[in-house]
Amino acid sequence: HSCRRDGAPATIMIATAVHREANDEELIGRVLCHDIRGNRNEIVFRKGHTLRAEDLPLLSEALWTEIHLIELGPEDVGQREAGQRLAGSLSSDGLPALPSGHRHVLKARHNGLVRIDVGALQRLNSVPGIAVYTLLDGQVAAEDQIVAEAQITPLVIERRSIESAAEIAGVAGSVIH
Repeated sequence: HSCRRDGAPATIMIATAVHREANDEELIGRVLCHDIRGNRNEIVFRKGHTLRAEDLPLLSEALWTEIHLIELGPEDVGQREAGQRLAGSLSSDGLPALPSGHRHVLKARHNGLVRIDVGALQRLNSVPGIAVYTLLDGQVAAEDQIVAEAQITPLVIERRSIESAAEIAGVAGSVIH
């Protein structure tokens, strides 16, 4: 019986290798562990993408013989959705969150001085699987400059970790402003 650092029971994630002959039920709702490339070597699905029924036609045209997937448990959230929720808890009118690959960036809407609640930022980054990077407190930011990046480091994270991060951000009022 294993536990996390905080004493809570560890989550067991189920990873599978799926071959092209797999049926739709083996694919839908699972998270990709790697990028999937198309016929011209372009990326059609990024690592961390949760496969949906509407993705299957494009997936069937892509170049693959075996893909690796993680099955989401009832208390799991995929990296993309979790990252959106994390970034949303940090964004404000002057600091909108925008997706950028496997992470989200928060950009200054106008020129100004960046203020960071360093204690709240440290508490956020102590939540397993959460990573928030910022400019330094008191640094000058230009309009459209990236002030912070927020990401979920694993492909799948427990819902309670995202809820803890949102609670920390909510209690702080504004971690980044």
